[in-house]
Amino acid sequence: ERQDILDLLASSDAFVLPTFREGFSRVLLEAAAMGLPIISTNVTGVREFARHNEEAILIEPKDSEALTQAMITMANNKDLSSRLIENAIKRVELFSLENVSKQYIAIFEIL
Repeated sequence: ERQDILDLLASSDAFVLPTFREGFSRVLLEAAAMGLPIISTNVTGVREFARHNEEAILIEPKDSEALTQAMITMANNKDLSSRLIENAIKRVELFSLENVSKQYIAIFEIL
């Protein structure tokens, strides 16, 4: 297991996850928490965290042209990048241990 993941994220300009399928993607939360703009594919697990042009740029799977264009857009549009980062950091807070614990407690209280 790599021990330098935080260093790798900290030295990155963006986080790109071109996946074909994904469960809930903790790595997106980690990238967002590190303040990285995100480019990923529009698949179920990713959509649980990110919305297109809100928290990330989402492209369709297997579309290398769209992936290339998204990376160019992200590199050239700092306003978009900053907005995505700001929104993603806010979204990460929804998945904090405190918030998720409260949601579980609420469910157990209903049962």
